[in-house]
Amino acid sequence: MNPLYTYLTESIEKPKVSFSTDDLMSYGVWTPNDDLTKEDCQAIVDGFNKKFPNGEILGCKVNCRGGNDIVVFNCEFGSTMDTVVSKRVKIIMEILNLLTNTVYSVMGGEKEINRLTKRL
Repeated sequence: MNPLYTYLTESIEKPKVSFSTDDLMSYGVWTPNDDLTKEDCQAIVDGFNKKFPNGEILGCKVNCRGGNDIVVFNCEFGSTMDTVVSKRVKIIMEILNLLTNTVYSVMGGEKEINRLTKRL
């Protein structure tokens, strides 16, 4: 497992970031009980589009797209730079809640999530 701190600190000031379910798993932020299937990925994308029909989470534009065994989230944080960590933590939490409610999985603790947001 890669050091989560390394992952988090690389792009804290970027207004646009991307991360995938693989990234979340690599850094201990989210762990599905089994390997993701194409059906799981489609369920995540469908769940995202249903929960966030405008592609917006807490005022930030978020795009969700899936593949055969991965889902990628593209976030445009834009003007939230003044509250980067707290706003990004909330956005990541919304995504993690969606993931854990869609696929049998577990979420990392606050420490892992905070480190991830520093990366993003």
